[in-house]
Amino acid sequence: TTTTLSPVTTTTTPNPFSTTPMCSRGEVDVAFIVDVSGSVGLDNFALVRNGIATAVSRLTIGQDSIRVAFMRYHTRQFLEFDFNDSFSASAIAAVIRNLIYDDIR
Repeated sequence: TTTTLSPVTTTTTPNPFSTTPMCSRGEVDVAFIVDVSGSVGLDNFALVRNGIATAVSRLTIGQDSIRVAFMRYHTRQFLEFDFNDSFSASAIAAVIRNLIYDDIR
């Protein structure tokens, strides 16, 4: 008995999570604006807060590289920190992880 195999073809898909920088300059401002209204709820706020803190801890933060700001809002906005308040990823992540969901009206 003879078996004939079909030729195998492969397709290469570009990696959307490439580590190649998108910009030649590392100067970027990243603002996180987070809804703290009653519809969000404590559990969802904790997920968002911890996700942002993890992302921030992985950034190369510095005065001449990535700067981060964080604002929360409900019926009013509350600026937790601005772009020039800190250039330490660990300090910024700690502030974010310690934010309390208070459903401010």
